[in-house]
Amino acid sequence: MEFNKLIPELLVSSFEESLKFYTKGIGFNVKYTRDKPRFAMLEYNGAQIMIEEIHNTSPEWITGKMEKPFGRGINLQVEVEDLENIVHSLKENQYKLRTEPKTTTYKTGNTQSTCTQFLIEDPDGYLIRIQKIC
Repeated sequence: MEFNKLIPELLVSSFEESLKFYTKGIGFNVKYTRDKPRFAMLEYNGAQIMIEEIHNTSPEWITGKMEKPFGRGINLQVEVEDLENIVHSLKENQYKLRTEPKTTTYKTGNTQSTCTQFLIEDPDGYLIRIQKIC
C-alpha cells in the first residue's frame, strides 16, 4: 500500500459510529485495522484518513481537552467523482448535511477553479468538505 505524504489521523469517541460514517456514508474503503487501540486506515479515490478511538493516549498526542466538536477550525477536503451518490448515501444513512451542494468559484493563483461542494460533520464534529471539480 502506498501512503500519502500527509494523512490526517482523527481521534474519535466511537469507533463504530465513525467507521460507519466514513465507509457507508461517504464510501471510504478500509485498508487495514488494529484492535488495541481501535484503529482503521481508510482510503477513497486516493484520499487517505486514519481514525483511532480515544483511549489512554500518551499526552504528547493530545493538544487540549477533547470536547465536541473536535477539529475546530479545520475542514478536510475530499475530492470525489460522484458527489450526487455520496449525498444520496449520506441522507439514506440519516446523516444531516451541514450545507447542501452548491457550485462555487475560487481564485487559484492567476486562474479560477469552479467546483460543486457541500459540508458535513462527522459523528465527532470534524468538518468534511466533499468536493467535485467541475
